[in-house]
Amino acid sequence: MSIGILLVTHAQVGEAMWQTACQIVGQEQTDSHVLSVPFDADTDCLFRQGCALIEYLDQGEGVIVLSDLYGATPANLASKICRSMAKSVAHISGLNLPLLLRLMNDCALPGAELSRRLLEGGREGIIIDVLADDDAYGNS
Repeated sequence: MSIGILLVTHAQVGEAMWQTACQIVGQEQTDSHVLSVPFDADTDCLFRQGCALIEYLDQGEGVIVLSDLYGATPANLASKICRSMAKSVAHISGLNLPLLLRLMNDCALPGAELSRRLLEGGREGIIIDVLADDDAYGNS
């Protein structure tokens, strides 16, 4: 058994990130699903789909739900879904590829430890490689 993974994202963001992560890791994980939220989404319908997906994905270890942008419709939907479940679920917003890769590599860790590692992975994956000269942008 392993933890289930549900990505709840704008349009095709989750699908593209999931496919990219699987290519990098070199394997497809079957205990996962992407719930794409179109801009004209019927959120009541997606809510029911999300709840059903969590039921399906939870094989006894719980489910991690990742959304792309805190405060946006997919994150609000993911939060509503998670709060309605009588299951072991966690919702983390701010999905990026380093966070997703960390999840795929560390998914056997216990819940609290896994959540901590995911946050670290997401934060550590954000790097300022080149800092533009402020004067070039009219800032002094």
